[in-house]
Amino acid sequence: MKKYILISLFVLTLLFADEGYINSSGQRGLANGNKITVEVSNLGSFSSPGNRVTDFVWKGVGYAYEFGMFVGAEVPVPEGSHEDVKFIDGAWRAHIITDGMRSNGGEISTNGIERWAWQPLIQSTNTNLEYQDPLYGFLAKSDDIDKDGDGKPDSWPDSWNDTWPGKWRDGEALGDQEIIYGMHDRDNKEFEYYPFPEDSTKKRVRSGGGNTHCAVQL
Repeated sequence: MKKYILISLFVLTLLFADEGYINSSGQRGLANGNKITVEVSNLGSFSSPGNRVTDFVWKGVGYAYEFGMFVGAEVPVPEGSHEDVKFIDGAWRAHIITDGMRSNGGEISTNGIERWAWQPLIQSTNTNLEYQDPLYGFLAKSDDIDKDGDGKPDSWPDSWNDTWPGKWRDGEALGDQEIIYGMHDRDNKEFEYYPFPEDSTKKRVRSGGGNTHCAVQL
C-alpha cells in the first residue's frame, strides 16, 4: 500500500512492509531543497515546538510548530482488556493510533519504560535495504557531502556505495533532494492486539502489522 501526502512542494511517500527494526533515540535530518527547509526525524515528527529556524520554512515564512504521521486502525481485542475497548459490529474492538509527535513526547507505557510510538528501522528484511548508517547521527540524504573522503556521502550506509536507492526504479521521480528512512510501531503495546501469531513480543501494530519506509522529496 502506498500513500502520498502533498504539502506545497513537499512529498512524503509511505510504503508499508514487514521489516526488521531497532530501538534507538532516533536520528534527524535537515531537508532543504526547492527553497523549503524542515527538520525531519525517524521518530515520526517534522519540526518541533519552539523551532522557528527549520520549521517548514519557505521563502522566509516559517513556524509550522510541528506536524507528523498518524496511522490508525480498528482491531479486534479481548473484552475488558482496555478501558477504551468497545463492542462494534458484533465484536470487541479498539482504535489504535500511532504517532511520534515530540510536543507530548509520544505515548509512554504505564511503567514509563516503553515508547508507544514510532521507532527507527535500521534495515529491511524484505529487500535488505539499509536505512541508516548506525555510526552516523543523521538521516541519509541524496545530496549529502563527503567530509571523510571515502567516496560516498557521509550519511549513506556503506551498502549503498555510490547509488541512491531512489533511482532504482525506472521513471521514479527524484526531487532536488530526498531523505529516506524507516520506522516501525511494533512497540505500541497499549492494547491486547497480536498481529504476529508467531511472535507475541510484536504486540500491537498498525493494521496488518507492517512498518513504514519514508521518502521525503523536495
